[in-house]
Amino acid sequence: MNSQTVKYKAENNSVYEVLIKNATILEYRRGAKKASDILIVDDIFTNAQNGDLANVAELEAAFNTSNKAEMLEVILQKGHAPLTTAERAQVVKEKREQILGYIQRYFVSPVNGLPHPMTRIEAAVESTKCRFDHEKPTDVQRDAVLKKLQGILPLRKMEMEIELRIPTGKMGSVSGIIYSTGQVKNESWKGGEWEGTVTIVPGEYDSFIGKLQKVLKDDLDYNLPGFDMHAKEDDGTKGKAKGKGKGKNKGKR
Repeated sequence: MNSQTVKYKAENNSVYEVLIKNATILEYRRGAKKASDILIVDDIFTNAQNGDLANVAELEAAFNTSNKAEMLEVILQKGHAPLTTAERAQVVKEKREQILGYIQRYFVSPVNGLPHPMTRIEAAVESTKCRFDHEKPTDVQRDAVLKKLQGILPLRKMEMEIELRIPTGKMGSVSGIIYSTGQVKNESWKGGEWEGTVTIVPGEYDSFIGKLQKVLKDDLDYNLPGFDMHAKEDDGTKGKAKGKGKGKNKGKR
């Protein structure tokens, strides 16, 4: 069976590797496959080619957990895996579409307050001669495109931020929801949890939180920076966090 190695550099600079079936990492990261579907073995190595298994105590120190499934989740989600030519082309296409879609969803014309038509955005981006890269983070490329669009396409930003904290073992079930809905920044894996700030358009808030709650239930922990989740308006109804924050979620952080 063809295999490839996923390499992950931990915060303590130790490098860990796992073996997966060839050309499966993208399907896993999109939520189409589970870890058990793509792993050849569930061992964690310091050198997979030589069969050198990682020390358990060192793994627990590096990942701050004794849960092997959580360790594998981090490696598979964050590690580096070589892609085929077709996969690289697909990633470039997807990143380009994500960036153009982000511009249309998060920005409006300062002239009329409406989103620019996609054809206008595509033409403007094309004129910048930006090259998209399959490895460079999408947010970095997005910022570069926005900088080049200055003076070409007038833009005004519209957005809101949601801080999320999710158990590492549950991240695989909702990563597709998170990364397809918003832009993620300040993400980290520590203490058995994934933490990150997701930027979305205000109109997607109810749908986004609803989808996460359907999967995670009480394991969802979120916060809206700058919003009082307990505040009430003059008419006695809740403010912008209306209808959210049930149970464990409500004002926890």
